[in-house]
Amino acid sequence: MNLFELGKNVILVLEEHGHQAYFVGGFVRDVLLDRPIQDIDICTSALPDEVITLFEHVIPTGIQHGTVTVMIEGAPIEVTTFRTEEGYLDHRRPSSVSFVTSLKEDLLRRDFSMNAMAMDKDRNIYDYFQGSEALENKVITTVGQAFERFSEDALRIMRAIRFSAQLGFTISEDVIHSMIHFRESLELVAIERTAAEWMKIMDSPYPNQAIHYLIQTKIHQEVYPFRCIARQLELVQKFSLSGLEPIERWGLLLTAEEQDMDGAYSFLASLTLTKKMKNQVLLLVENLLRYPTITLLQDLSAFELYHLGVENTFHLIRINHLKTNGTLPNLSKQVVQEGIMKLPLKKETGLALKGHEMALYLQKEPGKWIGETIESLIRAVLEGKVSNNQEELLQYLTNLVKLEDENE
Repeated sequence: MNLFELGKNVILVLEEHGHQAYFVGGFVRDVLLDRPIQDIDICTSALPDEVITLFEHVIPTGIQHGTVTVMIEGAPIEVTTFRTEEGYLDHRRPSSVSFVTSLKEDLLRRDFSMNAMAMDKDRNIYDYFQGSEALENKVITTVGQAFERFSEDALRIMRAIRFSAQLGFTISEDVIHSMIHFRESLELVAIERTAAEWMKIMDSPYPNQAIHYLIQTKIHQEVYPFRCIARQLELVQKFSLSGLEPIERWGLLLTAEEQDMDGAYSFLASLTLTKKMKNQVLLLVENLLRYPTITLLQDLSAFELYHLGVENTFHLIRINHLKTNGTLPNLSKQVVQEGIMKLPLKKETGLALKGHEMALYLQKEPGKWIGETIESLIRAVLEGKVSNNQEELLQYLTNLVKLEDENE
């Protein structure tokens, strides 16, 4: 059963018990845009306690704000009581929530016109704030006065920029003016929330849109952590990022101004990236700084190609080629893989001489020297100085030790 049908079943149960219920928000927007549906939000006249009694599996995810999560066939469906919000704190959180019985009153509290539409189980649309018109014109407008919406919640500034990157929409002039007015309020928002919006931007189809608006509103100069990479944002604006993989966008951005890597590292450190993601970005940045002129596969030595591997080589060449030539190279991961397969040695375990065999042959205690010696032998094999067979490697090792003794 698809997500729409699962949500429809929830609405049917609510209606059967005398309540109003509608699909709402991003679900409706994405249905009208024929975009993939990520999750389902339903608004209802039923109070949270009433919703809980109607379904077998319910999680009280935000019951104080009227939201519970109904689990249907393993799918989470957020169900929220019609509500209004008042007295926003720190340009972010409402100080009070009041439950109401009017769909229109509930939609009035939402941020953007395209997110303030509702749809019933029969796909009839309820649009009180020109949301359909905004979608048709591909423009981001607010529900009511933009000044009021951003005074309530400063995170909406980043949401507007993120939606422009995800949908390729422009932002209306009145919205931009209000974003400029309230930009410094963004620093009152938890960095985790701002970072989450930024990471979605970096995964979006139109990241240049976001960069354009960060610069136009001067958020890139005035708001932390973006002011850490103000110059980098200005420099990458001239490149089309859409053809880059998300990890490549990070690499290009953070190395765009190589004279100011402190700012790039400060920006990266400020974000709540997973350890895995942060390590991937740092490794790519390190490679880009180490090999800034590599734009072709043949520019790499066998030893460099061996150590970089397929993914790192692919990303490195694409970013450097874009920086140098303004275009992406005609290069595939398969071509890089084929290049690595031609190497006389593909991985360390393929070396014909093992560490314990070296220790036994040289009658030395195992230690740090084994790793260093293995690296020397790998380089020698890849550079064609010795064949990858045990007898030749032992002879090469003997000569290596002899040379070291002579130099002492």
